[in-house]
Amino acid sequence: MLALDGLAVIVNRSNSLSSLSKRDIARIFSGEVKDWKEIGGSGGPIRLFARDAKCGTFDTFKSLVLAGKPLSTDAARIEDSRELSAKVSQDSAAIGFVGLPYVLDAKALAVSESGAKALLPTPLTVSTEDYLLSRRLYLYTASNPKEPIVRRFVDFALSKAGQDIVAANGFVAQNVKAQAVQVVADAPADYKRLTAGAERLSLNFRFRTGSSVLDNKALPDLDRVSSFISDLKYGGNDVMLFGFADSTGTRDANCRLSKIEPRS
Repeated sequence: MLALDGLAVIVNRSNSLSSLSKRDIARIFSGEVKDWKEIGGSGGPIRLFARDAKCGTFDTFKSLVLAGKPLSTDAARIEDSRELSAKVSQDSAAIGFVGLPYVLDAKALAVSESGAKALLPTPLTVSTEDYLLSRRLYLYTASNPKEPIVRRFVDFALSKAGQDIVAANGFVAQNVKAQAVQVVADAPADYKRLTAGAERLSLNFRFRTGSSVLDNKALPDLDRVSSFISDLKYGGNDVMLFGFADSTGTRDANCRLSKIEPRS
C-alpha cells in the first residue's frame, strides 16, 4: 500500500451545512433528494457534480457511498478534480466529491454514519481510517519482479523518505506521527482519564472482519510503530493500546474476538 486518501464531499463555502450522513449523500447523488431543504439546508435546488466514470475516485464513491444505487443523470460529469472543485466553489447550490488534495477553495463536509460521530476528512482522520470515506492507494507489481530496480523502487516508496514525498503531494503518508487530539465529550470516563495529556498516534491496527487476523496494512504498521517508539526512546509506561469493536457481529462474538491473541 502506497498511501491513503480521503474522499471529500464538498460544497460551496456559503452552504449552511457542515455535515451529512453517508445515507443522505447517497440519496442526493442518486437523485432521491433534489432540494437542500430536504436535508436541513437553507433551500433551493441541488446541483450535482461528479467525476467521470473512468476514474478511480468515482469507483470509490460508487462503492463506499452509492452502494448499488445509480448516479443521478442530472449530475455533471467532470474529468479533472481541480476543475470540479472550482465549479463547486463558484456555485452556492453545488455539491461534489474529490480526493482530499483537491478540496482547494470549496468546503469539505463532515460525514457520519448511524452510531458514529461525523468526522471531517483530515490527514489524521484519514491516516487512522476513522473517516468513513478513507481509501487505500496501492502500487501493483509482479510478486517476484525480474528487474531488481522494481523492488528497490517499491522499498523506497514505502520508506520514510518515500512517504515524505507522498505527503508533499497532498496525499496521506504512512509515517507515524504523534498528535494531541480532543477526546469526544461522550467518551467513557476511564478512556478520558487514561488519555488525559496523551498524544494519539496516526494509525489504527485493523483486523479482517470477524477475525483475529491483522489486515495487510497493520503488518507493516507494526514495524513503523516499533521504529517510532525506538527512535523517541519511549519507556514501557509511555505507550497505551486501546481496542475497539466495530458494529459487525454480536457483542458476545466481539468480546470473544477481543480475547484472542492477534495473528498475522
